[in-house]
Amino acid sequence: MKFRYRLAQYFSNAIERRAERVIVERFPVLYRDIADYRTHSPSTGCTYADYLAHYTWIRRHKPREILECGTGVSTVVLARALMENEKEHGTPWRLVSMEENPSYYEAALACLPAHLKSDSRLEMVLSEAVEDTYEFFRGVRYKDVPKGAYDLVFVDGPDFMINPGRTPLTFDFDFLKIVQDSERPVSAFIDTRMSTCFIYSLLFPGKVRYDFLRRIGIVAPVTRRDLADAKTIVSRAMEARAFRRPPLKKLITGVY
Repeated sequence: MKFRYRLAQYFSNAIERRAERVIVERFPVLYRDIADYRTHSPSTGCTYADYLAHYTWIRRHKPREILECGTGVSTVVLARALMENEKEHGTPWRLVSMEENPSYYEAALACLPAHLKSDSRLEMVLSEAVEDTYEFFRGVRYKDVPKGAYDLVFVDGPDFMINPGRTPLTFDFDFLKIVQDSERPVSAFIDTRMSTCFIYSLLFPGKVRYDFLRRIGIVAPVTRRDLADAKTIVSRAMEARAFRRPPLKKLITGVY
């Protein structure tokens, strides 16, 4: 187990070094945006491997509207990819970035590059986090997400501990809420949050991939018709772990 962990760490570090090198050499404007933001931000942000994955996915798939759950360095990465798509392909864009922590929100506003501070297509929204439920799953989401025809949800917030002293909530609910309300397919990038990835693998079976070296979850385009209900989820789980019937005598007497 230790060898496998060390091997994974070795490859993760190699991937990170390569990602930074690729961004520096191939996307210098993106690198400048990241470096400038990091210079003034109290947040360490994601990794260069994350930034490269997000940037290249957006450049390839060309989403028009993105909901970002958790403002930070990733905000300028997403915005840069959207701007490059508009420049090269004429793709219109909108980016809504949600944050529940007032101090992080104010710091993020201060760290934004000048060209984004004046761009109305970027909406920075401060919102409290609230609990929400689907079947037997409990999650957390932002309360005041603006309406939109979102193509992509980037998940790096909110904090699961919205009720100090209680058990933390299980997963980010925002992507599920967007899918439930949308008439079009929606994709997701999930940063680090393994419990969120696991639950979405149950809710959208066969649609979720997890890159354990980069710690990124990717949800393929899904609609509310792909959403499994509790009965379906339990039935699938029991197919692999079927209940064993007790011996007939114990079944009749109830003495186990």
